[in-house]
Amino acid sequence: MSGPEDSLRPRGRRTDTAAMTPIAAVEAYALRKSFPTPGGEPIEILHGVSCAIGAGEMTALVGPSGSGKSTTLLCLAGLEPATSGRVALMGRDLAALSPARAAELYRDRVGFVFQAYNLVPYLSVRENLTISDTLAGRRPDRTRVQRVLAGLGLEARADAVTTTLSGGEQQRVALGRVLYRRPPVVFADEPTGALDTRSASFVLAELRRLADEGAAVVLVTHDLGAAAMAETALVMRDGVIVGCRRGATPDELLTVMNRAGEAA
Repeated sequence: MSGPEDSLRPRGRRTDTAAMTPIAAVEAYALRKSFPTPGGEPIEILHGVSCAIGAGEMTALVGPSGSGKSTTLLCLAGLEPATSGRVALMGRDLAALSPARAAELYRDRVGFVFQAYNLVPYLSVRENLTISDTLAGRRPDRTRVQRVLAGLGLEARADAVTTTLSGGEQQRVALGRVLYRRPPVVFADEPTGALDTRSASFVLAELRRLADEGAAVVLVTHDLGAAAMAETALVMRDGVIVGCRRGATPDELLTVMNRAGEAA
């Protein structure tokens, strides 16, 4: 029986000579993650999570609170080291990368949209959008900056310090950094959790568009309607992937989650 990683293997592209299986944009094998406890005995949160996520698709991680969704995303993104197992981004084993190579990978190839925004305080909207260029010593692309600002409805706020923005505006800036860079891999952890309905719909539509344009988008969400926008939904419970559904409706995902709860 194939596992979740097999069902998520990206579809191969044909060349003139032969069919080839492309490298997964995000790949994990047998991830385990433990955290220390006050008593000294570590508690294991992830129990052998495996998946492979291809380019040009959105994959949603869903499940009840405490199921391990956000921890899985952080391990996939390399922001939280797994206790054991393997993670690769764009075919590169994260554990084998030097700090300099890892920094280069994250700067140029990976984007993040988190509920906490993670903006650079006291920099302007424009400066936050182009922070990757600043760190790399590159000159910002003014035309692209203006296009992103216009698309996000932030032209009038371009020179405003981010600490003066509303929550919805700050999340649009966080998304704008990704839209400006257009990285091939995007991780989003509950990006709409603190937003009003209109702002949330905008953020989800833009993440969907990134996937349609070729990025691998990994989304953690409690919103089954948002999860249904993804090609694939991975259902988690108690630190394991208990279901993998492609093209599922919100009701179908809810059924899978309920059945997993009954079987627990």
